[in-house]
Amino acid sequence: MAKRPTRFLASDVLEADLAALVALRALDDYAPNNPSISIEKLNLLYAKLREASDKDVLADNAKVAAQSAHMDAQWDLHEAMLSVKAAVLSQYGPDSDAIQSLGLKKKSEYKSRSRKPKTNNAP
Repeated sequence: MAKRPTRFLASDVLEADLAALVALRALDDYAPNNPSISIEKLNLLYAKLREASDKDVLADNAKVAAQSAHMDAQWDLHEAMLSVKAAVLSQYGPDSDAIQSLGLKKKSEYKSRSRKPKTNNAP
């Protein structure tokens, strides 16, 4: 047998196969020479397909839930760190080394705004 492709079947191909399986089940006198394509074997393959599909859906749901928990944990930590920065600012002051150690700028590191001199355009 040739190497199997590593992609899913097109949905229309799979639907056609499933429709053919339903029609095959209605044939009372189906008796293949090859036992690997008997109705019983095909029913087992269909059950295997359904089980794999169910596992795939459950895995996708678990991944979405894990990503949601990961995102929530990130935001919980971020919000807590914002509160920590505010607490350190109030405890140590805006020009302390503690503020700088948290990755914030000291108040003295900001440039003060310089005012532009008024220009007198009167004649």
